[in-house]
Amino acid sequence: MRDRERIKEYVNETFKDKDKVWVTLSLPNKEKSGCQLGYLHSVIYPALSKCLGCDMVTVDGVMRKKFLTIHEDTRLEYVQSISNFTRGELTEYIDDLIQYGSEIGAEILPPERRE
Repeated sequence: MRDRERIKEYVNETFKDKDKVWVTLSLPNKEKSGCQLGYLHSVIYPALSKCLGCDMVTVDGVMRKKFLTIHEDTRLEYVQSISNFTRGELTEYIDDLIQYGSEIGAEILPPERRE
């Protein structure tokens, strides 16, 4: 059975004739890649660690606090983990780190482009 037919069948079985139904279709989020994580942990964090004079565990915590804090200055403040990030979210975080690294004089090599 085709997807359109399955959706129509599901809607007809689930809702009444006069119900209003909104369906949102979107592409699934692409998961972060091993290349991104490798670049983060083998290039970016070591460069920041060297520049800041601390270990990589500290760099991870400090950078996540700096760039991934949600609800800052409220009782609900917390620091996001990258474990559930999509590829796009991790790309944004990596871009923030590269920009910050350039501001403090860290030598961060550009990522290799892989398709």
